[in-house]
Amino acid sequence: MSEFVFRFRNSLAALPLIYVFLSTRWEWESDAGVWTLAGLLTLAGILIRFWANRHCNYNRRAQNILAHTGPYAWVRNPLYVGNAFVILGAIAASELLWMLPISLVWMALIFNVVVRREEPRMLAKYGERYAEYCATVPRWLPSLATLCPDNDARRVLARDLSIAVVLVPFLLKELNVFSLWS
Repeated sequence: MSEFVFRFRNSLAALPLIYVFLSTRWEWESDAGVWTLAGLLTLAGILIRFWANRHCNYNRRAQNILAHTGPYAWVRNPLYVGNAFVILGAIAASELLWMLPISLVWMALIFNVVVRREEPRMLAKYGERYAEYCATVPRWLPSLATLCPDNDARRVLARDLSIAVVLVPFLLKELNVFSLWS
């Protein structure tokens, strides 16, 4: 079963696209919002894939060198992350936004089967270097430690992220929490 999933991983991950292409159930009719979201998700996926391919030694015929720079310093599977963003972008373009979380869970299941099959092969190929890499770099989502390896950088990042508090009043306005707007 894992061999089948591995072999057809990207086609299986993209299966929700068939449904969203054929269905119009519960479409979200906001062209500007939908196409902005679709464009941003797709662009993010393309850029992540491009960046990962620039650091992927397998594509450079240096197959005996473990990729650990660029996005590979943040997550172990940036190509799959990029694929997921592209697929989510296409789903957003379908206007069936309710399918985004369902598709994300589906892709997580598929890609988890794939990486659980790939990782023992990588460990056999790269040995202790790969084991250390797995111990320090998360599989899917970057951690604060991978984004900011030292405490000073983490402190600066936390301070800079706190600036996002400027969005709170506009969120309250959008939610009309105080019933000030009709």
